[in-house]
Amino acid sequence: MLEGDSIYEKEENKKKLIRALTSLDQGDFRWELITRTKGRRLKLWEKAVLSGLFIGIAIAVQEILSPRQTIAEHLAYLATFFAFSIGEPIGYRSIAIATSAIDVASNDINNGFVAVDDAIPDVYNVIFILVNSYYVMRYTLNKINAIRSI
Repeated sequence: MLEGDSIYEKEENKKKLIRALTSLDQGDFRWELITRTKGRRLKLWEKAVLSGLFIGIAIAVQEILSPRQTIAEHLAYLATFFAFSIGEPIGYRSIAIATSAIDVASNDINNGFVAVDDAIPDVYNVIFILVNSYYVMRYTLNKINAIRSI
C-alpha cells in the first residue's frame, strides 16, 4: 500500500466518523429529545410535569444510593446536571452559581457553620460564585449596552 493511500483512507474514515456523529446531533438539550413527541414542541405544562418527575425520580434514586447526603446536596447535583445540559454559557453560569450556593449552604447548615472539613470546598465555591457572577454581570451589561445602541 502506498503512503498516499493510507492518508487518503484516514481522511475518508475521519469524514465517515464526522458524518455519523453529526447525524446524532440533536442540538441543545430539550425535553423533546427524551420523549416521543413526533416533532412537536412540548407545552409549558408538559415541560413542568417532566421536570418535576425527573427531579423527583433523581432525588429518590440519590436518596436510595446515598442516604447520608442531604436534600440540599442532592439538589446541588441536579443543578449541576441542568447546568451542563444547557448550551447557553450564561444559563450554565447562572445555574452553576446556584449549584455552588446550594453546596455551600448545605455544607454549612449540616455542620453548624464551623466545619473545618468543608472550608476548602466552601472557599472554592465562593470564588467560583464571585467569578461566575462577574461574567453574568458583564454579559448582562453588554446586552443592555447593545440594546441601548439600537
